[in-house]
Amino acid sequence: MRASRWYPLVAALLSLLLVSPAFGQARGNTELQAARAESETVLDLGRLLGFVYRMTTEFEALELSDSQVRELLEILQQIRATARLDGPTAEAYMIRIEDRILTAAQLIHTDRLWIQAERDRGNDGSGTGVAQQRGVSRGAGDDRTGEGSGTSNEHQSDRTAEAGELAVFAAGGDFNPLLDASRPQGESFEALSAYLDDRIQGR
Repeated sequence: MRASRWYPLVAALLSLLLVSPAFGQARGNTELQAARAESETVLDLGRLLGFVYRMTTEFEALELSDSQVRELLEILQQIRATARLDGPTAEAYMIRIEDRILTAAQLIHTDRLWIQAERDRGNDGSGTGVAQQRGVSRGAGDDRTGEGSGTSNEHQSDRTAEAGELAVFAAGGDFNPLLDASRPQGESFEALSAYLDDRIQGR
């Protein structure tokens, strides 16, 4: 009879051993999903910077003013000094650029570039995620997209980081793909940074 008293305890321990790996795996998947969503926001910031660069260099009427140059350069300098660029920080930069720096005409133009790039991505089956709705949600875009579409690099760009990067990011490690010149977003970051530096120095 005394042995029977241990049966519930043994059963509980066995149940815990069986459930724990599944619980750990579910938690790990959740953390990776959260890191993936944040990485998409960070990469979206890089895409926005690329659209700003294209706008200001391709359309004289939409060229950045001196005050806009100074504000954007301040943001880029902060990004360059950031080893771990997370989703909320990237989102805050995008809101600042869209709501406080760009004019209405500039915002409409970058939205059109964004929407057209997503359409092109959709044509090759790769257009997914929040970025598809970013311009549309403000109602700035329409069918008048004569300004042109994104580059092939933008179309082929991965929407999220690689698995290894995501694992490091989810674990709290460094993550700033905008400083990686091998990515389209990194190329855009460096191009805009060089342009802003030249404007500040009067070249």
